[in-house]
Amino acid sequence: MTKDLGRSFAIGDIVTRDGSDRQKVIEVGEYNDITVECVEAARGGWCRVGDREVNLEGRYQLVTRAQGS
Repeated sequence: MTKDLGRSFAIGDIVTRDGSDRQKVIEVGEYNDITVECVEAARGGWCRVGDREVNLEGRYQLVTRAQGS
């Protein structure tokens, strides 16, 4: 798992906040914010599949780039 500090996330990228969750980027905002949807629940139970949130992209680490990104 790596984080690409020089490039913003793209729609479709899979990211994580704590390493146990998987979130799909569904929207990229203008101000370093992204909207994500949980696709794999966190072990700690803080997110469930289908949950959405808007947060700063700096809180996430890249897991997988979307194809074509």
